[in-house]
Amino acid sequence: MTALAVTCVGHIARLHGAIDARLVTRVRDLLQDPVLGGRAEDALDDIASFAPGALKQPDDAD
Repeated sequence: MTALAVTCVGHIARLHGAIDARLVTRVRDLLQDPVLGGRAEDALDDIASFAPGALKQPDDAD
């Protein structure tokens, strides 16, 4: 995944108020990446702000 794609995931969450859980998983996988980790963190922050339901894990209890 490129830096621009990671940034766009956050923008999609902001614009649409939702994001596919598969993208959230891909972004989380990048948190430890030395190049993309910061952008992944920013994207997850956007998701948390604008589409918080997407951050729930399937086994999270309500």
